[in-house]
Amino acid sequence: MEYRVKKLKESILIKVIGPINKNAKYSARSFLEPFLDGRFTNITLDIDNLENDREIVCHIGLVNSFKKAIDQVGGKLFLKVERSSIRKYLHKTGMDRLFYLISS
Repeated sequence: MEYRVKKLKESILIKVIGPINKNAKYSARSFLEPFLDGRFTNITLDIDNLENDREIVCHIGLVNSFKKAIDQVGGKLFLKVERSSIRKYLHKTGMDRLFYLISS
């Protein structure tokens, strides 16, 4: 799994690519630390390029760990997801209400 970061004016776009690293949810806080200094309050997490829909629970675990770290500093997490399988899962579980979902 790889993170690609693009800094915008007042926000950051983080694109997550490749097969999920099941330990990634434990490192989200340390990964985000340099960006959570108050300059960036809005972070968009793009998970469309994560692989293997069978590991949707791990995908959501990753998203939740990002959300928790961002919430702790008063920021907002925007979730960019186009893949219908992930959108369906978020809607089915009611988790779509926890995130600001955006499309391209």
